[in-house]
Amino acid sequence: MSVCLLNATAAGDQQLVKTMLKPFVTSTGGTNYLSLMRVPSSERLPELAKKDRVSVHKILAAQIEFMMKYFNLKQGLSLDQIFILADLIIDESESDNLSLQDVYLFLHKLATGKMGPIYQSLDIPRFMELFQVHRDERIESLQAYREEEHAQFKGMGDNTRWSKENDDREKDLNREALADYLKATYKNK
Repeated sequence: MSVCLLNATAAGDQQLVKTMLKPFVTSTGGTNYLSLMRVPSSERLPELAKKDRVSVHKILAAQIEFMMKYFNLKQGLSLDQIFILADLIIDESESDNLSLQDVYLFLHKLATGKMGPIYQSLDIPRFMELFQVHRDERIESLQAYREEEHAQFKGMGDNTRWSKENDDREKDLNREALADYLKATYKNK
């Protein structure tokens, strides 16, 4: 999937790029972080950069440059800043195992104003500050999902208490043992 995304960007087919990002967008237009988490490790930025950093860098830089066309800024990112930014994204991608889709979705959110307004200028520190917001949302979403999953699992009860065989017999024996215990405990009172 990421290789196809790289190829679509290299070909300049932004409509195909947008189509390939649809599975990672919710019906309300938000980012589907759980889908992003399902991108295989072999297709994430750290692995792609290990295989061919130069190509990944060029593609990222091209996508950032494309995103800059959406802004009407007095001082936007220069080509040199875009190259530095692409390097920085690749270098930092290993800390939370970013996917290419993560970066593209952030760029889309930035260009469409979903990361807040950009008025006069955009520089590397401001870009990285906004990108960190996206990364934090991603981590919070994953943590919330894991907590919900844990709560659902916990609510199912302990499945080791009953065997699959003789289910009714075992439950009856447990109930009888509990009844005997309660009778013995409260008989003296």
